[in-house]
Amino acid sequence: MVSVEHTLGTTIAIDKMMADWFVRKRGLAFGIRFGIMSGVSVIALSIVSWLLTRYDWRTVNLIWAIVIFICVPLAFFFVREQRPEHYGLLPDGAKLAENSTVDNIVSQGEAYANSVQEGEFTFRQVIRTLAF
Repeated sequence: MVSVEHTLGTTIAIDKMMADWFVRKRGLAFGIRFGIMSGVSVIALSIVSWLLTRYDWRTVNLIWAIVIFICVPLAFFFVREQRPEHYGLLPDGAKLAENSTVDNIVSQGEAYANSVQEGEFTFRQVIRTLAF
């Protein structure tokens, strides 16, 4: 249940947000993200193991549920639903042109993605690629 909650509750949302906000340094961003998550997992496992030596498993599960119910909403506080263009920004912190309007920012974001050969794929196109 903890794994399902982690995957559905935070991983998918964070991965989608990072794919939207990082283009050129996406690999580095995901590497840092997975490194942090691995460290957090090691620390969490150590804490749960220590708690199990002090309390019974029901109490530890209750404590862990409380931690999850606090951390998941906190994670969603930092995750943005839309691409950065909707917030007046460009991916990777790229600079906006002078006198940018809302429509202009979206086209600038598309131009930026095209300049680094970023492509959009449907699910069907993805599963047909050789890399997949």
